Amino acid sequence: MPSPTPDPGGWISAPPDPSGLPGSDQILVILGGVRWAALAACLIALVIGAATWAFSSHQGNPYWASRAKVGVLGAVVGLRVSLGLSAALMCAGTAIVALYLAIGMRRARRESVHAQNVVT
Repeated sequence: MPSPTPDPGGWISAPPDPSGLPGSDQILVILGGVRWAALAACLIALVIGAATWAFSSHQGNPYWASRAKVGVLGAVVGLRVSLGLSAALMCAGTAIVALYLAIGMRRARRESVHAQNVVT
């Protein structure tokens, strides 16, 4: 009987360490600048979309009001992504690798048990 597999979360522990690679300080500066630019663009889009929505609703133009609503929604989603989702996706890499490793180990264990049952 195969031995129980250890928890893959114990094998894979890769905390983010920006000092581990050469040039990582410059990469962090570039990423910070890109994140700031995305945040500024989303805030500008939010202000323009809200102003367009207000003026077109006041003028009685439903076409531009609905387009402005979509613009405001896109800006809000962009703000959310630029503020937090990118960090969550970067940290999820370790969990995704551990998940697929556990699935693969479980399948390999199941196939070895199946092969033993076929042989006996």
